Amino acid sequence: MLRADPTLIDSALNEVLRFSGPLLTPMFRFTIEQVNIGGTVIPSREIVLISLAAANCDPAKFPEPDRFRIDRSAQCHLCFGHGMDAI
Repeated sequence: MLRADPTLIDSALNEVLRFSGPLLTPMFRFTIEQVNIGGTVIPSREIVLISLAAANCDPAKFPEPDRFRIDRSAQCHLCFGHGMDAI
């Protein structure tokens, strides 16, 4: 598909990063204040485990997230932490 349409290079690169990016291992973080996430209250100074790989598979953001599609607009992936828009 990419050979047939080289203009897909940007979306293909973003899809590779979204689908199998460098941050596949979950990371530990600490809350600095009480946080409410989806109705669950996480107290201040609590250890939390985050996974950017899981965020890159959110079906609300990426329809059919388990499919590798180079024609997908995956520019808002979190492969680098805050996504490409933050760079």
